[in-house]
Amino acid sequence: MADDHEAVAEERRRQILREDLADLRAVLMLRFGAIPDDIEARLQTLQDIEHTNRLVLVAANAPDLVALRGEFASDIPAFRILSGSFEPGSTGH
Repeated sequence: MADDHEAVAEERRRQILREDLADLRAVLMLRFGAIPDDIEARLQTLQDIEHTNRLVLVAANAPDLVALRGEFASDIPAFRILSGSFEPGSTGH
């Protein structure tokens, strides 16, 4: 029975991840148009829900693709944006 619960929990985790990735792709397309190949390749490797949620926040607030790529390249475990280019009033450079 524990195996059943674990299987259900794992399927739920995969479903949440799929939904979060769909949200991330939607935000990226809204903000930047087509998703660049390098970023799409990175999306296909995401397996962590918290990291994916952080990247949704990043995608919604990135001033440009340079800043976005920098955040995608990092493996910051925190649910926050640490790059200085996200400071209020920043021009992104």
